Amino acid sequence: MKRFLRNPKLGMILPMVAVYGLFSCAKVPQEEGFETTIIDGEDEKTNPSETNSYVSDDVVINLNPGSNQNQDDGSGDDQEDPGTGGNENENENENEDVPPQPTTNYPNYGLTYTNPDTLETVEISIEELLDTNLLTFDNGALVSDTATLKNIGTNVEIKIPNQINGQNVTLIDANAFSGCSNLTKFQFPTTLVRIGENAFQGTGLVNVELPEGTKILNNYAFKETRSLVNFTFPESITALGKGIFSTSGIKNVTLPDSLTTIPEAMFAQTSNLKSISLPSQLVSIGQYAFNYTGLTSVTIPKSVETIENFAFATCMYMSEFTFEEPASITTIGDTSINASALTRIEFPDSVTSLGAGLNNNSAGSIRYVKLPAGITYLPRNCFRNYIALEEILFPKQITSFGLSSFARTTSLQKIYYTGTQSQWNSISVNQDESNMQGSTYSNDLVYYYSETSQTGKYWHYVNGVPTAW
Repeated sequence: MKRFLRNPKLGMILPMVAVYGLFSCAKVPQEEGFETTIIDGEDEKTNPSETNSYVSDDVVINLNPGSNQNQDDGSGDDQEDPGTGGNENENENENEDVPPQPTTNYPNYGLTYTNPDTLETVEISIEELLDTNLLTFDNGALVSDTATLKNIGTNVEIKIPNQINGQNVTLIDANAFSGCSNLTKFQFPTTLVRIGENAFQGTGLVNVELPEGTKILNNYAFKETRSLVNFTFPESITALGKGIFSTSGIKNVTLPDSLTTIPEAMFAQTSNLKSISLPSQLVSIGQYAFNYTGLTSVTIPKSVETIENFAFATCMYMSEFTFEEPASITTIGDTSINASALTRIEFPDSVTSLGAGLNNNSAGSIRYVKLPAGITYLPRNCFRNYIALEEILFPKQITSFGLSSFARTTSLQKIYYTGTQSQWNSISVNQDESNMQGSTYSNDLVYYYSETSQTGKYWHYVNGVPTAW
C-alpha cells in the first residue's frame, strides 16, 4: 500500500516511496548480512552481494547508496554501463535476472531558487524534478513544466547533467523554459546539440555561453530575454533560426568565425547592442537582421555578398558604415542602410544591385555618397529625403534614374560624374514631376572628371577625395 507525503519544495503530493527512493532509501533494523528497503509499503530483504538496484512502479531505487561509481559527473566521459554496480569480482550469473538500470544519482545538478516569503535558498535535485514532472526527459530531449516553474520562486538556477538515465541530453526542446522570467542561470550539458524554437523566450538569463558541440539554434530561441547581457557562441554552430535575439537586452555577443549567414531579424530591436564584430567568413546578412539596434558603427567583411532588405534599417545611432576591401558584395536591398546619424557612405564598386529607398526616411545627416561603379540604374527613391546631401560621386555606368530618386534633396551642391558631358546628357531621367520635387538638383551641379586642370566644371581626386579643379 502506498503512502503519500506533501513535498514542501514544490507544494505537490508525492508517493512516500518516491521520497524514500530520492533520499537514498529509508532503512529499518537489519538482520545480519542484509539491507532492508521499503518498496511499495512492504519490507523487502535483499542481499547486497546479489543486486545493486531495484525498479518499483514509482522510481528506480539504488540499493547501494554508498556507491558512486556510476554517477554522471557531467564530464561526458565514457563510463561503465549504468546499473551494473561496477563490481568486477561479482559472478555475472548472479545478475542474469536483473536487467542493468541507470543510476539516479546526479550530485551537484538540479534546481535552486529563492523562496520569496522566507528568502531562503531551496534546492531540488534532478531526481525530484523528474519524479514530479517539473522536468521531463525523453529520447534526448528536455522540457519543463513552465506553468509551475515560472511561479516556483525567484532567482531560479538550473544545472543539467550530460546524461539522464544513461542517455545524452542533446536537445532543449521547443518552449522548454519559455516565459520563465525567474530563470536567471542555466548550465547547459556539454552533450547539447540543439536548442528548440522559443526554448528560452522571455527568460531572465543574463549570461549565456553555449558549449562546444552545439550546432543548431531554432527560431526565436532567446527572444525577449530582456535581462540578457552577454552571449557566446561555440565554433560548432552550423545553423541559426530567425529572430533568435529579437527584442532582447543583449549587449555583447561573440559570433563564431565559421558563421556564413546572419538570419532574418536575428538582432531586431536590440537597442542595447552598440557594437558587433561580424565573422570573417560571413556571406549574407538577412532582412531586418539589425533593424532598430543601438549599433554605432559597422564594418562589412570582404566576404559578404548580400545585404537584404531593411538589414540595418532605423539604426538611429550609427555614425559609421564601411566595407572591407577588396569587397565581394553585389546586392544591397531596399532601405537596407537606414541610419540617421550617418554622414557619409561609400559603396564598393563590386555592387551591381542597389535597392529602392536606400536610406529612406532617416537620411537627414548624410552629406556625401559614393555610388558603386557596378550599377547601371539609379533606383526609385534612392536619395529621397536626403535633406543634408551635398555631394555625390556618380559613375558613368548609370544610364537611367528611377522615380523620385532625388526628391527633397534640398542641399545638393555637387555631382561628381566619372564620365563626359555627352555621356551625362544621354542618361534617361524619369520626368515625373515628383522625381525632383523639392530638390536643388540640376545639370548645373554636375562636374565632369578630368585628370588635368580645365576651365569649367571639372574635378579630380586629391588623396582619394573628389575635388573640383
